[in-house]
Amino acid sequence: MARLGILDRIGDPALTAITRIGSHLMGGCPVAVNIFDERYQRRVAAVHAPLEKHPARDTMCHYSVAMNSCS
Repeated sequence: MARLGILDRIGDPALTAITRIGSHLMGGCPVAVNIFDERYQRRVAAVHAPLEKHPARDTMCHYSVAMNSCS
């Protein structure tokens, strides 16, 4: 991920604009763009939500993927 420079886009105006459009379409709900790696979910753009990181194992997306993955 570091080689791609994705984390350099935290707060990126283009990504933030996309979240603003999504929030507007959803009636003002929080909207975010998240990037995952093996350890963390990083919120790189958001409206009505802070830009921060969380352990991936504690996120709703982790549980959704785990519940729907084939073994």
